[in-house]
Amino acid sequence: MLMMLLTIFFSIISTGIMSYLSMSTHLGPWVAPVFAVVSVAFIKPFFTKNWISKHLIVGIIGGSVGGMVGICIGFSFPSFYFMHRRLFEYWSHTPIYFSIVIGLFILIAASYSFLISYILRNYFLMKGSYDFPMSKLIYEVIYVDKNKNSRVMMMLGMFLSAIWNVFSVSYNGVLSLYSSYMHTAPLLSSIGFITGLDSSVYIMLGLMTRIIVLRVIHIYIPSSLTDHALLITFCSGMLVSWFVFYTHSLALKKSLFGKFKLISYDWFFYWVLATAFGCFVLLSSWGIGIFSMILTFLILMLIARYMIDIVSSVGVIEIDTYVWFLLLIFVYFIPTTSLSIVALSVFAMVCLGLVVDFMFSYKLADLSGVDYKIIVKYQAVAVICSAATAGFWFWYISQHFELGSFNLMAYKAHELDSIVRYGRYDYRVFFAGFIYAAFLRNMFHNILTVAGGVLMTPFVSSILIASGAIAHLIEKRERFYSVCFGIYAGHMLWLILSALK
Repeated sequence: MLMMLLTIFFSIISTGIMSYLSMSTHLGPWVAPVFAVVSVAFIKPFFTKNWISKHLIVGIIGGSVGGMVGICIGFSFPSFYFMHRRLFEYWSHTPIYFSIVIGLFILIAASYSFLISYILRNYFLMKGSYDFPMSKLIYEVIYVDKNKNSRVMMMLGMFLSAIWNVFSVSYNGVLSLYSSYMHTAPLLSSIGFITGLDSSVYIMLGLMTRIIVLRVIHIYIPSSLTDHALLITFCSGMLVSWFVFYTHSLALKKSLFGKFKLISYDWFFYWVLATAFGCFVLLSSWGIGIFSMILTFLILMLIARYMIDIVSSVGVIEIDTYVWFLLLIFVYFIPTTSLSIVALSVFAMVCLGLVVDFMFSYKLADLSGVDYKIIVKYQAVAVICSAATAGFWFWYISQHFELGSFNLMAYKAHELDSIVRYGRYDYRVFFAGFIYAAFLRNMFHNILTVAGGVLMTPFVSSILIASGAIAHLIEKRERFYSVCFGIYAGHMLWLILSALK
């Protein structure tokens, strides 16, 4: 009963806080579980070791779901404000209606996320090559017995994070142009240290591709595409190239997502039917046809497979970038209204974000020896709580902070408003990405991580590469995981307190 109450509390609070932080700071989805981890860390001394080993993970997972929902809604839902302001203002006059709209998006997208993650779970957890750095970091710090030095090192990490934040505030006027980077540097450095050098090599290749190869393409293939559209189009070619060669290598020997065993055929069948019906009702109400729905489901399944492959090795991913693999198809090839595109962006963002979060939780549960059915139970409770309260949180935030102001800039949603106005699709850039990935495949086996490095901003890539290189120079870097967690948690705590003041 206590863990159920904690799950409800963490999911509701983290939904509101992460909604605000995702719109006011340049944070990525990798921060989603940290609020719960920090909160649970504070209550840890009040419970026995045996109780903690059995129940602590549940609170973390509940808060993680709420955090991810808040981030995804904060990234995507303000698009209604920028592109259809009258409709947004109409909703704003009635908080209950506002909450119902957002809640339906969350519940139905979450249902499809459960389905995708259920299919992907065994494939990624059974193969030892997928480390999931974030899950590993939290498991090492919270669950593994260590000596007292680990607490001292965790405090050292929090102290270093505090110094960084004091420095950022002190020189905020001078460094205002780099404030978004200052926010993410401590989080990224800790993740890069955990990941190590193996992934850093592929990220560096992705960074070089973004800086050099895309620049050459932009010069020799004149295009009306904006820089962001060119990036997504090029990476779309890389993704399709990977898909073609990957499916060919399988040669019908196994499924695209690996083998998975159904717990109950009847239960799974009814789940699929309920999800399909819910998606049909929701998406059709926004003017999306049957063919577009089927295409959306298939593409989201493929993108989710692609994203989990990257996040399981790198630990960092920007979900909004991958949503564009779906949206550009509708922008260029399928006649779709801007209202339908915004609705698709919200649905896809929540769906893909929750798939990433669910897989993080399943890996953490697997490391901790917690049963999958228990985790799904509490995840479902967290989703329901987030769906019931996210709309009220968002309504409160939008009423107290003007979405177009500097107090609440909503970077990601404003980007959608500008990208929907693209020109014609450029097949030359797409095929350049296809050929480039085919060329790299002969030298590197992890093309997906390379493509993930291309999609990362140069700043994110640079921090991950530098911290991974430092980790490579340190023997038994696991000794310093507590420092990384201290930096990670300390910085997140700073952001939470900043949001509450």
